[in-house]
Amino acid sequence: GENTTEGVKELLSRFFDYKRIKAKVWYLPIMLLMPVVAFLSYGLTGLMGPPLPTPHFPIFLLPGFFLVAVVAALGEELGWSGYVIDPSQDRWNALIAAVLVGLVWAVWHWVALIQAHRPPAWIAWWSVGAVARRVLIV
Repeated sequence: GENTTEGVKELLSRFFDYKRIKAKVWYLPIMLLMPVVAFLSYGLTGLMGPPLPTPHFPIFLLPGFFLVAVVAALGEELGWSGYVIDPSQDRWNALIAAVLVGLVWAVWHWVALIQAHRPPAWIAWWSVGAVARRVLIV
């Protein structure tokens, strides 16, 4: 009904409200944090373990991959950051809310990770990283 429509409009308006971030300098880490972490992780993995294969993919597919990743991330973040985190922070402090949401976020991905045949130790460390990422996001 009317309340549902208004709630959806409010959620979407908050999601695209760039004015909520007062200090514009925060856009730099927002945009660069995850790509830098991924690049460093790839490099450290190559230094510490067996040689990594060079990624090969047709460059013309890159915009499609980017679009799919952005759409999926937008959907997830509308739920986790746009809907869940504020009531969680109202109930607990930001750190506890971030850790709890991070734990749920990690467990949410376990089925896909198991289906991708990831070993349990890999899933455990990925989960630790997922909780840490959620704390950084919050």
